[in-house]
This record gives sequence, structure tokens and C-alpha cells, in this order.
Amino acid sequence: MLAIEQLPASARQFVEGLQAKTAGLETENSRLQRLLQLKDEQIKLLNFRLFGPKSEKLSSAQIPLLLAEISLSAGEVQQEAELPQEQKDHPLPKAKKPRPNHPGREKLAEHLERREEIIACCPEDCACAKCGAERPVIGYETREELACEPAKFWVRVVKREKRGSHCLEEQGVVTAPAPAQIVPKSKLSNEFVIEILAQKYHQHLPVYRQCATLAEDHGIELSRKTLTDAVLAAGGLLSAVVRAQAAELVAGAYLQADETTVPCQTPEKCRAARWSSTFKWDAGGPDRGSS
Repeated sequence: MLAIEQLPASARQFVEGLQAKTAGLETENSRLQRLLQLKDEQIKLLNFRLFGPKSEKLSSAQIPLLLAEISLSAGEVQQEAELPQEQKDHPLPKAKKPRPNHPGREKLAEHLERREEIIACCPEDCACAKCGAERPVIGYETREELACEPAKFWVRVVKREKRGSHCLEEQGVVTAPAPAQIVPKSKLSNEFVIEILAQKYHQHLPVYRQCATLAEDHGIELSRKTLTDAVLAAGGLLSAVVRAQAAELVAGAYLQADETTVPCQTPEKCRAARWSSTFKWDAGGPDRGSS
């Protein structure tokens, strides 16, 4: 075996570098060993504070199971500490408690239409592997799932008949009357306008979001003005209903209103509202004192 002094200068320098790295690794290894020992002592102290003196008899395999418990009593720690050493080293996992009298999955509404969908077996499973005969269907594995159909849109092409006269030269053409529309001569049908109203006032979906949904999901480009004009036209037709409701309310002997205030969430808007109120108070106009 050659001594280091007998090696060439380059080899000797390389070996000396390896020895220095080895010494550094050994030093780091000893430091980590001391750190692990310190951590073990801290864990033992923490277990002593959590579980009491009986924790000294517990093994390292029992501690994680005890820490996983939501609530732990001193009696349970003592019971674990008195187990045989073999069970301490290889503790059994906690079994899940069975749910007694579980009602099972809730059934879907009975009034919904049922559409059966039969999924056939693979072709290789339809024939007997022994004799090759077709295997008979003996039943089905049945389950129910709630399904839906997306909204469908189509274009209604309205063709009004035009009839001519062979004996009248002037005013001899008659045309079928146009059907009544919420928005006369509009490209929106009555049921589409009703759908817009239901989405806006029943589902609280603003018009601009309805335009975005039609464009993104269905590729239908409609301007916001077109939908807004339809909403205003429908409101004009419902004005008679509003007047009738107002007359019925006024005819009663007692009126009740919801006067819940809506506070401003933005500090800038609050300051602007206070400034506006102060300005009206100083101006002394007809709105004096109002906020």
C-alpha cells in the first residue's frame, strides 16, 4: 500500500481534499446526532406534560396514535402503558366506529321523469367462454342520478301568407295578420322576453350577465340595449297590474313597509354622502335637513 507522500502531487492533493470532506461530513453527522438526541428529549418532556408520568412507559409507536385522538383521558394513557411490550411496539390501528341504522342515500324526487339508459356488457363478456353460447341477461345493476338538459335556443321563422287576386289589379294582395308581440317587430319572441324577465327578477341575474352567458355558452350575440328595451316594453304592459296592486294596497286600513337601511361599505362613499348632506343643510334649499 502506497503512502500519501509517495503519490504524485496532483493525486496527493486530491486525496487530501477527500480527507478534508470526510472530516467535515463526520463533524456534521455528529452535530445532527446531537440535535436528534435533543429533539428526542424535548418530545419526551412534551409527552410527560401531555400524558403524565405514565407516558414514560409508552413506546415510540404508541405516541403518534395517542396524538391522533381528538380527546384523551388519563385512564386511556394508563391503559396503553400497561400493555405488553409486543403490543407497544406494534400497536393496532384504531378501528372506525360503524354507523348504526344508516338510512342510506336519499332518493331523488319521484315526480321527475325517469329515462332509462341501458349499458351493455363488453362483446367478449356476452358469450360463454366454455361453450360460446350467448349469455342471457339476468338483471341490471341499477342506480339513479340527477341529470339535466342545457337551455336550447332556436330561430322561429314566421311566414305570413300573402294571397293575390287574379281579377283585382290594385289592392288585390292580402297578408295574414302578424301575431301580437311584447316588442312589436322585434327579433325576440315573447317566450324569450319572459325568460329574460324571469332571469332578471326571479334569479337576480342582470342583463349584462345574460348577454355574456348567451355569447359564451350559446354563441348568440345580443346587445344589452336590445334586452333592456324588451324589459322596458314588458314593464309598460304590466303597468296596469301595478296600478291595480297599488289601488288594492291603498284601500286597506294598514300599510307595512321595509325601511331597512343599507350602509355604505366604502369609506370614500360615506365621506361623499356626509359632504352632500352638509352641503344641502348649508344651502337651505327645499332639501334642507335631508340626507
